[in-house]
Amino acid sequence: MKVKYPGLLLGCVLGLVLSVPALAAEAAGGSVEAVMLLYQEREPGTDVYPVRVLVTPDYLRIDDNRDGSDFVLFERHSGRVTSVAHETRTLVRIERFDFDRAAAPDYRVDLDLAEDAPPIGGYAVSEYRLHAGDTLCADASVVPGLLGDAARALAAYERVLAGRQFRDLDKTPAEFRTPCYLANYVYAGDRMAAAGLPVRMRIRDGRERLLVDYAPRISVASELFEIPEGYELLQLP
Repeated sequence: MKVKYPGLLLGCVLGLVLSVPALAAEAAGGSVEAVMLLYQEREPGTDVYPVRVLVTPDYLRIDDNRDGSDFVLFERHSGRVTSVAHETRTLVRIERFDFDRAAAPDYRVDLDLAEDAPPIGGYAVSEYRLHAGDTLCADASVVPGLLGDAARALAAYERVLAGRQFRDLDKTPAEFRTPCYLANYVYAGDRMAAAGLPVRMRIRDGRERLLVDYAPRISVASELFEIPEGYELLQLP
């Protein structure tokens, strides 16, 4: 389903319209039903690129909208994240790490109904803002209730990434460990998806993402959720 946005949602985000190719529903080795989210993303110094998210009850896969591309696979039950690089035939793995968030910086989340925004998928849009002290660290448009299981999977994935960031804080240069960095990537990165499915987001470091298409149910190859055999597992320090 193509997503249409009013002006307030587009704001400073991407003004491009992406033509979404038809997704293959036939799988040679079997198929599985998944939720599909297709975003446009941009980081400082880069062109816009597609980010596809496929969600099943067991997995979340992130790729560039090509079945044969490199991808990230999140195993929802174990909390394991694996990054797969086909050219080098390597894997990088992150295990779930729970940590005490009591040392979180002073941050707050504001969530308000976007009164001028039309519903998406029958659900009202809300405006999400994450502050560290008086600084706005992230703002987004989220849709509580829309594809709720996919939103929960995104939040759980962000929590695993936050655990890794927390373990690596001593390796992160002090000048980068700003209150907004800690809020966005360590202590509150999951709060956005926990508030509702993100359809637009902007992070203080310049990263932007816009949902341009979604499908509550498509058929994709089950092998998209499998880790290739024979790849070298690289150990993170």
